[in-house]
Amino acid sequence: MIELQVHGDPSACYTTSDDLDRLASVASSTIDTLSSARSAATGAWTGDAAEAFDVRLVSTRTSVATLEGHAEASRDALREIAREITTLDNRMTAIAADARAGGLAVTATSVLPPGQLAEDSTPEAVTRHNDRVTLYNSLVERAREARDAETQAHERLTSSLRTVTGDGAFVWFLKGAGLVPRELSGAGVGGWLAAGALTGLAWRAS
Repeated sequence: MIELQVHGDPSACYTTSDDLDRLASVASSTIDTLSSARSAATGAWTGDAAEAFDVRLVSTRTSVATLEGHAEASRDALREIAREITTLDNRMTAIAADARAGGLAVTATSVLPPGQLAEDSTPEAVTRHNDRVTLYNSLVERAREARDAETQAHERLTSSLRTVTGDGAFVWFLKGAGLVPRELSGAGVGGWLAAGALTGLAWRAS
């Protein structure tokens, strides 16, 4: 049996990827502001206080740059999985159409393999059955290739989210933006986000 169901909601992925894109844009603007502030302060302010300010400013700029990178990585991973879900859906729709055209039984969620050939089948029936077996086997391979691509995209999404949600500052920003529930730990954020992408649950926590 060929499973036709596609789990995932591209619109949920794109919605949150847009949120993360805006977060990255804000971070980029903040980096520019911090860089300008540092340039303005350099030479105009000296002494221990100036050095301490510069160290703090550079540290803040580095943290914001890391935030920007994480937001961009998560955004890109979500957009990739959205594209893969759409592609998979299109492939499964085509597989179902080809199965119907070839005389295979198709339900709302699956393509069924050809039934058993009767012992007293005519030569024409045998040929028809063999054609359906050949078609079914080719569709199984097409479905396998499509699912493999989907699995790889899911793994890249999970890996990306695991990396970024290990950053406490990034998780803090996500919670502050209302993108994830505040009660979740850093370890739980990645799973919550991934589940939202694949099931179409609301991403926003508020």
